[in-house]
Amino acid sequence: MTDWYESELTPGSRSWKSLSLVRRMHLGASNSASKRNLGFINQVEIALTTFGFLGFPLVRPHLLGIRYDNREDRESFVHMWSVLGFMIGLEDQYNMCLHRLEVVEMICHMLLRYIFLPSLQLETPLFRQMVGAIVDAFTGYMPFTSYESVMFLTKRLVGVPGYQYAVDMEKERICRRLLSMDELDGMLRNMESKDGYRQVIEMYRAKFSEKIRLYHVKDLYCASLSDINQNFLESSEGIDGTYRMLPTEEPDSELSVEEQRQNSSKKHLRELLGLKQNQELVVTRIEDDSEWSMYLNDDKLKLLSTRGQMNVKFTIQSLNRCYSTIGRFTNELALSFILYRIKRLTGK
Repeated sequence: MTDWYESELTPGSRSWKSLSLVRRMHLGASNSASKRNLGFINQVEIALTTFGFLGFPLVRPHLLGIRYDNREDRESFVHMWSVLGFMIGLEDQYNMCLHRLEVVEMICHMLLRYIFLPSLQLETPLFRQMVGAIVDAFTGYMPFTSYESVMFLTKRLVGVPGYQYAVDMEKERICRRLLSMDELDGMLRNMESKDGYRQVIEMYRAKFSEKIRLYHVKDLYCASLSDINQNFLESSEGIDGTYRMLPTEEPDSELSVEEQRQNSSKKHLRELLGLKQNQELVVTRIEDDSEWSMYLNDDKLKLLSTRGQMNVKFTIQSLNRCYSTIGRFTNELALSFILYRIKRLTGK
């Protein structure tokens, strides 16, 4: 990917060959998935991938040590990605970089709120496996990187509450509500019929909400074996070992269709998240966007291991030094070394 920034984009150049290779890889992966009825890489997914490279530097540059001296720099960056998006197969109607700068920034903020904010809170076993593999690939030139530190920094970048360590709170804002529940339900109905989405539709049902949702996996209290045995030995009057339905209970057959669907959705979501029997998914709904700032803190940092905390703090301090002359020189020197190691490992 470094070739895209360093090499002139002309037929036969390194950047041209690299982009052509990426497009062929996308096509190969898409064809392979289609044969297994897992869907294919569509235009929306390519657009979301483009955001991963463009969106964060554009709307969250202060968390990446990036400086934009003027509007022309930002517009040039967006224009470059409009071309790169076209090169990897993104059609014009899905290429957000073809709009003016303010529109592109608003689209990025919308994607953060409706896609990436909920997605990063719902970690599936497959997600953890994939990110773990990426982290392992970095160990050759970033040996202190770990899954927990990478996820903390990523959630901090997206703006997930609880990860605001050393963050300028005045710059922490959330996109206002722009989509109604009817519009989001329409998107879900469109996705339900498609391979690749149908299998995980409950995950998207949890993500798509007009109100912001905060997710937390809670470990339920489990009595010790001795407590269970003691409770079993103690007798109580009126208990004869026969289960009788409580007056407030209703059999499943009498549940409404909507209630049965919700129960099925919860069960499917638990399976997708790989939750254990003693775990539950706690959902906090933010009724008013003005309450957003009340949930911003850095409480999640203390949940990391000592090594993870040190890695996070060192990384953030290094990025913040980019705004000083000496710090920028030091970071550029370190980055040059990392890029050199990458090229050596990839044989370039």
